[in-house]
Amino acid sequence: MGDFNAKIGKLNTNLANNTRIGPHALDELNEKGNRLIGTACELKVANTYFKKKPKRKWTWISPNGSTKTEIDHALTNDISIIKDISPLSLSAFGFPSDHKIVKCKVRINTRVIYNNNRKKNEKLKRIFPL
Repeated sequence: MGDFNAKIGKLNTNLANNTRIGPHALDELNEKGNRLIGTACELKVANTYFKKKPKRKWTWISPNGSTKTEIDHALTNDISIIKDISPLSLSAFGFPSDHKIVKCKVRINTRVIYNNNRKKNEKLKRIFPL
C-alpha cells in the first residue's frame, strides 16, 4: 500500500490487454500512474477491482476542495484475498490532512499443517491457535 500520487485511470486502448487494472478506476491515467503500472510487474491495483460510488473512492482532496482524486493504492499479486478497500478520513482520528487512510480487508489462510514432531506441534499450536 502506498501514497503513490498516481492516477490509475479507466481502461483505455493502450491498456486494454492489461489485467492489472480492474474495471472500476476513478480518474484518468497520469504519468505517475503509467509509471506505477509499468513497475508493478505482476501486481494488481486492488482499488480498481471494487465498485463504489466516486464519493466513496477518493483519497486526496485539493486545498480549495474542488478536486478529489484516488491516488493512494493497494497492490497485490492475488486479488482473491482482498475482500474490501475503503478510504477512511484522517479527521475521524483527529489528524487534519488532505489524504484519507486506505483500509484494506484481507483474508489470509492461517491453517498450518502439523508434522509428527510433538514438540513442534505444541509450539505451532501456541503460535497459531486454530
